[in-house]
Amino acid sequence: MDAVAPGAGAGSFGDRDGAPPPEPRHCGLVRGLRRHRMASHKTAPEIEASEITNEMTIQQLVDKAAESFDLRVVAGARGFGRKILSYNLNRPGLAFAGFFQQFYHERIQILGGNEVEYLSSLSRSKREAAIRRVLETKPPCMILTTGFEPPEGLVALCDSMETPLLATPLRTTMFVNKLTGLLMREFAPSMTTHGTLVNVFGLGVLITGKSGAGKSECALELISRGHRLVADDVVIISRVGPGVLVGRSSELLRYHMEIHGVGIIDILSMFGIGAVQKESEIDLHIRLEKWEEGKSYERVGIENRFASILGVLAPECVIPIEPGRNLSIIVEAAALNQKTKNAGVNVAAQFNQRLIERMTRAQPSTVSEPRPAPGGEGPVEADGGAEKTVPARHAAKKSAAEKKRTGKTPHSFGKARRRSE
Repeated sequence: MDAVAPGAGAGSFGDRDGAPPPEPRHCGLVRGLRRHRMASHKTAPEIEASEITNEMTIQQLVDKAAESFDLRVVAGARGFGRKILSYNLNRPGLAFAGFFQQFYHERIQILGGNEVEYLSSLSRSKREAAIRRVLETKPPCMILTTGFEPPEGLVALCDSMETPLLATPLRTTMFVNKLTGLLMREFAPSMTTHGTLVNVFGLGVLITGKSGAGKSECALELISRGHRLVADDVVIISRVGPGVLVGRSSELLRYHMEIHGVGIIDILSMFGIGAVQKESEIDLHIRLEKWEEGKSYERVGIENRFASILGVLAPECVIPIEPGRNLSIIVEAAALNQKTKNAGVNVAAQFNQRLIERMTRAQPSTVSEPRPAPGGEGPVEADGGAEKTVPARHAAKKSAAEKKRTGKTPHSFGKARRRSE
């Protein structure tokens, strides 16, 4: 049996054939902190996604807002296929008066009290001419607010020119605010990506990775631990405001998951309404990747990583996958750690600062005490860390100065003390 060199056995990190010992996969925390004295930031490239071209028809608007906005169709149902191209709204009062220089015909036209009163004040011929001029620009639709009755001739012209005319009892200001909010979400820059979105401790966590990495299985265990599913497999992400990302599922896949070896399951039916959520803001991106030997992974947490999603930087964690690692527990820990960072507490930075202070206090002083020099040349003094010998003549000068001041040499003090004893 061949002899095994000390420290080179199984499980050790000793030299093999004169080669330097390999670095352990999980090196010590102190070593990691020394490498990351200052917090740094890394930004990953855009995550793999497909952009969505947003468009909406009047029919889709009615389907979405009929109940919440109490919308009813008055005329022009044949024009429900017209497309809405902007989330902005327009008041056509000046256009009815003949001023079209700043008229935005591609927007939804809102008819409030001023527009209705103005049209009602015109004669029949002038009123029909004013309405016809506006309808000839082919706006997406017209909406009457505050429960106003349509002016005479408006319904007939909308029907003949196939322009949808809707009505709502909501007051103009309230309706405009609500409709603008709905359209802003619909027309926000959007994309789809392959991943899973879960709400963990109130944070929207987007989990991505290659197919088979275990995204759905990790999300399923998180759901069983009391967290909520937002979307699986296909996640629709929208930038609804400055720095605000919202993710949701498609209508077809909502509340469903695909588990390898099991098939498609319905989370709503299996776990109840408390286990699902229609949409969620994205607060953290977790990327799962296969463990690569020799690759450096984050072990301290001082380095902040970000993923670019629709131009918004989202905090990111890269979690290497290994057999035996409980991914759901790690995702929970990452979510809680992000919540503490959002609250202004960076645990890794605080620990790093305490460690640096401890290391600084533990360093020995560079100033050495004076000690006698060999050969009777006088004491040795420290000067900036370098020792130098004080010549004997300097010591003699000090003795003469002491004798002149006291009348005695330094040695006579010792002789007098011995005589008294």
